[in-house]
Amino acid sequence: MTVFYDYRKASTHAPEYSSDSRISEQELMGSLKQAYANLDSLLAQRHLVLKKLFRRTHVRTESPKANVKIGRNDPCPCGSGKKHKKCCGA
Repeated sequence: MTVFYDYRKASTHAPEYSSDSRISEQELMGSLKQAYANLDSLLAQRHLVLKKLFRRTHVRTESPKANVKIGRNDPCPCGSGKKHKKCCGA
């Protein structure tokens, strides 16, 4: 069963393709909230941590300028540490 839960609105949504009906959305969320009394705040904290981790790892890289000529034996601008001729220049 697939259930989407919006912790900000405390609403659930099961997509139409999810045909497993052994337990309803409300029963599932009820048992989760019973097991974790502060489920919404846990999800909010996890969301913030994931956003911070994404920002930290998703670094914008600048592409090399088109008008700068890269020599064959210069280090590759992609940052691999290899010579340009053995890396992106191949």
